[in-house]
Amino acid sequence: MDPIPPGSLECSARAAIVSRKNHEAAAGDMLAAAPEWPCPGCGGKFNPPDEFGCAACQRKYPPALLKAASDYFDYAVQLSTGERIFFCYARLHGDWVTLLDENTNSTPARPWEVTLGIPAPRGLDVRLDAIVWAADAPWGS
Repeated sequence: MDPIPPGSLECSARAAIVSRKNHEAAAGDMLAAAPEWPCPGCGGKFNPPDEFGCAACQRKYPPALLKAASDYFDYAVQLSTGERIFFCYARLHGDWVTLLDENTNSTPARPWEVTLGIPAPRGLDVRLDAIVWAADAPWGS
């Protein structure tokens, strides 16, 4: 069998296939070795970036609340009593969630935005079962 001459089309194609296989293997190794992060809901372990918490907390908490516990951004919830609360960060603890906003003096950062509604510099504790819905990026991103 004659060797494939360097620079030939067949040599380049084989090199590309080998390179892709090596890249895929390396990517698989990196994903398998990805560090586990602590779940913001229970402290257990999970592998980001596809999820924001462990499997048990994904069943317990709405996705937007799990994300709000690890990613500072704009979020909103509506309570069963009708109030809508806008916040930037959440702390999850059992059947309760603490909603936090940098705007703790209740002066909206935007004219149409209603924040926590009361001065709550340490956050507002809300029962999880009182939340009707939760939204990530209610004003868009």
